[in-house]
Amino acid sequence: MEAVLASTVAVVGTLMGAWVTYSFQRRAVERADRLHTQERLRQEQLTAYSAFIGILMEYRKNLYFRWRLKEEEAPEEQRAQERAETYRLRSEAEHALARARLVTGDVVLMRLASRALSAPSSLRHAVDRADLVARRGEVERVHDEFVEAVARFIGRGDPVDATSGTRAD
Repeated sequence: MEAVLASTVAVVGTLMGAWVTYSFQRRAVERADRLHTQERLRQEQLTAYSAFIGILMEYRKNLYFRWRLKEEEAPEEQRAQERAETYRLRSEAEHALARARLVTGDVVLMRLASRALSAPSSLRHAVDRADLVARRGEVERVHDEFVEAVARFIGRGDPVDATSGTRAD
């Protein structure tokens, strides 16, 4: 009888040990999968936002250059080329923004991104060089605000505060 009891205890102990090992391994795999998924999303977000920010900078620079060409009465052919480049850059920026929207659910960050996309358009309406420089400063401020919000979002994955563009802690 003792042999049966000892065998039963051994089998139950082995089964419990196997179950505990399985449970720990399953949790470890689930955690690793979750971390891998989060890191992959973070990398996608970083790629999307970096592309958007890069194209915004090109777009801003192009609009500034176009204004200077107009002011300096550059040949129409050169101005037409830059206008076509503006359209191309704007289209790329809109595409990059759409891609960024696909990888984030942060409404405030997307609002800041939309604002960053529309801000450079004000450069076209500058009345003189001083106005152009002032407008460029404002556009750069809007872009910097967006870049800082993205850095916080990517760095910690926290939502951005709707009123200030800062982390909601």
